[in-house]
Amino acid sequence: MAVLWCLLPVAAALTLPPGWSAAGPNRALLDPAQPERGELREFVVHGGSGDPDELLLTLRATGLQVTAASPDGNAVSLAIGGGLGRARSRVESGSATWALVMASNAYAANLDPDAILTVALSSQVPTWGAAAATGGGTGQPWVNTPAAGWEAVGAGSAFGVVPELVGTWEGTVLIDGAAITYAMRFVGTGELSISRRARKGKDELRQGTWAAREGLLRMTIPGATGDVVYERVGSTLNLQYDGARLTLMKVGP
Repeated sequence: MAVLWCLLPVAAALTLPPGWSAAGPNRALLDPAQPERGELREFVVHGGSGDPDELLLTLRATGLQVTAASPDGNAVSLAIGGGLGRARSRVESGSATWALVMASNAYAANLDPDAILTVALSSQVPTWGAAAATGGGTGQPWVNTPAAGWEAVGAGSAFGVVPELVGTWEGTVLIDGAAITYAMRFVGTGELSISRRARKGKDELRQGTWAAREGLLRMTIPGATGDVVYERVGSTLNLQYDGARLTLMKVGP
């Protein structure tokens, strides 16, 4: 049976503000001919809490160059490449959905980011029309100047072997009503083995390599490579794999 490899970001159904055009299931553009005028993205962090750090980890995994950040209540203002960004989250059913709007410095003043994000995170487009696309809504615009209040965001440390993950971790989860036991062994040399055992059906063993940094785990297995956010609390390891949220306990070296 094929393994469903869960990557971050995970596409979700993005609600389009008036005047925006879909450019994929989790991306929209204000003007497809000029992406720098406004870009909207959506990410789902399984097991996320809406913490700004999980957003920064996710953006790094996608290759976006975030150079500064300024948390503002439940929103985060960002300096991204040669432009500005603002993000908000919605937490439900054990996952955090993040909506991010970006624009170049030349066009950012034309948009009302919080109005755009309100639409993106809602299930229905409100009736106040194109204010989200053209500005003039009730939301506060970006951080006015990327200076006071911004925190520098580095590129992050390089991926490598993280000692806290080395060892064998095991746990059982229900998938389609069947109890599946996973055992993941992270070796200090960077080798990785993942076994999948079911009461009925054929056991599976997948082998590859692993590396991690700052709460982000990269597993490279023939035919499937992906980055997932992980959380280690004592002897418990939480991560998304095979389309399910796994809680694994450390059982050995």
